[in-house]
Amino acid sequence: MRRQRLPAGFTIERIATVPAARELAVAPNGDLFAGTESDAVYVVPDAQGTPGAPRVFVRVDDRPVAGIALDGDR
Repeated sequence: MRRQRLPAGFTIERIATVPAARELAVAPNGDLFAGTESDAVYVVPDAQGTPGAPRVFVRVDDRPVAGIALDGDR
């Protein structure tokens, strides 16, 4: 990972590696979803706790349009 400048009080930590990740969204249960440049959306289980290995959650046929949306606070 290249060196990043962060504002005072912030930290950064790599918890997973997802190929060509573009967008991120965190679910209420702590799972992290990563949209990619391909047709894959990955999930990193329990990203806010003890992160599991990333895996493909779903493949979306309308690539290269990427995006992540979560429905409300469920």
